Amino acid sequence: MNEQLQTALAELITSTLQAKEFIVGELPEVVRQLLAWKMCYSMVMMGLSLIFCIVFVFAGVKIAKKVRLLQKEKLGSQRFYDNSDVAFEWFIFTCCSLAPAAVVAATFDIQWLQIWIAPKVWLIEYAASLVK
Repeated sequence: MNEQLQTALAELITSTLQAKEFIVGELPEVVRQLLAWKMCYSMVMMGLSLIFCIVFVFAGVKIAKKVRLLQKEKLGSQRFYDNSDVAFEWFIFTCCSLAPAAVVAATFDIQWLQIWIAPKVWLIEYAASLVK
């Protein structure tokens, strides 16, 4: 019985050491892949945010032009715009493009920049967030 326990303990210690060697050997590649994945994910999310911002701004410009044309048709081509008409166009432009674009811009994910410039700092912060 004692001999069987010693044999089982020796096998357990051997397999644990082999697993440790495997993990230590693969750890640099795992860290590289984690950094690459997180950087690409962050870049894609920022790219999508930028695209949405551009779409919102162009849509706002288009809507503001449409409002201007509708006002011009309604008021006639001889009447010039006064300050309230210009303020109304800017209000429409702001509501339709700048406000949604600001919300999207607030979601910009620039972790890719930190991974590129300071990967060790990012890894420390990532490990700390996993511990929490």
